[in-house]
Amino acid sequence: MGCLRNTKRTLLFVALSLLIVLTLAGPAWAGDGPLALTKGADRLTAIQNPDGGWAWPPTGSSAQNTVGPIAMGLAQAYRSTHGSTHYSALIAAGNFLLAKTNNFSPSDGYLAAQLDRVFGVTTYTVHVKTHFFDKLASGSYRRGGIGTSYTTEAYVQLIRTSRAGSQANMAAWDIGLGLVGAASVGADTSAWIAGTKAEINELDGNTYYDVIGLAGAIYGLAFVHEDFDPTAGQHSAASNLTDLANILATYQLASGGFTWNSNYVIENDANEMIQETAYAVLALDAVSRISPTAYAVNALKARDYLISVQLSTGGWRNWSGETENNEVTGEALWAIANDTTAPTASPTQSPAANGAGWNNSDVTVTWNWADAAGGSGIDPAACTLSSLASGEGTFTLNATCTDLDGNTRTATYTVKVDKTAPSITAHAAVTANATSLAGAVVAYTSPTASDDGSGVAATAACAPVSGSSFAIGTTPVTCTATDAAGNTASGTFTVTVNRPVPTNANQCKNGGWTLAARTNGTLFKNQGDCVSYVNTGK
Repeated sequence: MGCLRNTKRTLLFVALSLLIVLTLAGPAWAGDGPLALTKGADRLTAIQNPDGGWAWPPTGSSAQNTVGPIAMGLAQAYRSTHGSTHYSALIAAGNFLLAKTNNFSPSDGYLAAQLDRVFGVTTYTVHVKTHFFDKLASGSYRRGGIGTSYTTEAYVQLIRTSRAGSQANMAAWDIGLGLVGAASVGADTSAWIAGTKAEINELDGNTYYDVIGLAGAIYGLAFVHEDFDPTAGQHSAASNLTDLANILATYQLASGGFTWNSNYVIENDANEMIQETAYAVLALDAVSRISPTAYAVNALKARDYLISVQLSTGGWRNWSGETENNEVTGEALWAIANDTTAPTASPTQSPAANGAGWNNSDVTVTWNWADAAGGSGIDPAACTLSSLASGEGTFTLNATCTDLDGNTRTATYTVKVDKTAPSITAHAAVTANATSLAGAVVAYTSPTASDDGSGVAATAACAPVSGSSFAIGTTPVTCTATDAAGNTASGTFTVTVNRPVPTNANQCKNGGWTLAARTNGTLFKNQGDCVSYVNTGK
């Protein structure tokens, strides 16, 4: 849990009356998101302690309970900056996390998962899950290694009772973010879900910090895709998580920032808070991923607000009455860098389709998912990497991919497969009489073809083609039908050209008698026999 909301902020009501006349100390306009991320990451890198942690204000000894949001913001920014110094700072933050044994915070869970993504390992998740969440599950976790052994349920209850009085609403934020941490490392989330829901039922707008409480709770439930219908408290009229998100969106001011309390949605009254704004962005983004209701405009305005109030140092302060704060800087970076763009697919198929768009064998489609530049990266375990079109017909293949921030896209691809050869009709033999010693020109009707799949031309292609000159004797004709997928079927018939019957003696000369025949088809013995037949008919 974070430690920013301390009792000093009980003076907020008094201070607010002075803010309208104060001349603020000119926070630098960051210009755009990438620049803001670079400046913020540079700032956290510059003031990181040698042990890899950060003080809660800019300088001092490292705080154990805020390394989660601070390093998370740096890690989110690193996805955009790819800065070598930022990478080194994350290594140091990871070492700080690995040094923990019995002084964990729930936020260590989501940091561990993020560090594993950055470095391509499982080291940090395993460490936090083994030494914190698993011990809570077994009832053997002891804070500081002494005193009470806590179960998960008891630890959640400890958070709830620790946030009392003016900070009671903040338990919803703490436990909601604890839910994110538990889910991020694959721990059991049931107690965290129950605690988050119970805290939503107890949110009270007449007490401080109900906005950040609602934002943290919504983010936690949306992160694990858990809906909720409140039964008590100021949000009992809501029926589901989308209703709660709609309520949260009403706490946004025209500046883009979110107010610190639901009763202070007052314009031009300096009620915007960085933490409320950052966690509202995370919450609305998370709900947008699982609900048809989109909050892109709200989130964009909120990010613009965060960028606009970045300090010249590169860091942030929670509100104008406070000094720069490392936790707030990390949370602002986290919100600005939060990935809201779903992966895109560039599907390719093997084998490739022919020019008509057909295949005549099974087809494998590789989806080739990619996340946007600066995005969280795809989760291969949550993405359809390839699909097989097996069988015949037109297939519409569907695939989904979810990136590491939970953005999901569905893609489709159409494949046409025809493995069956066309049908070709049988063709009767053709007989013709020679019109000369060279044979005869023979015309025939090509056989018909049909195909129930990709389709085929109505007639087959034959060789020799109809109208060719056929020599005396029998010539085979092969006809082939090819469908649009490239499947073929062939059939054969014969064309027989009978020998010519000589009608004058000259046709018997020069070997002509060898090609001619009597009317009854009998052959001549020699040239004289041929001439005799011409003259006598015998």
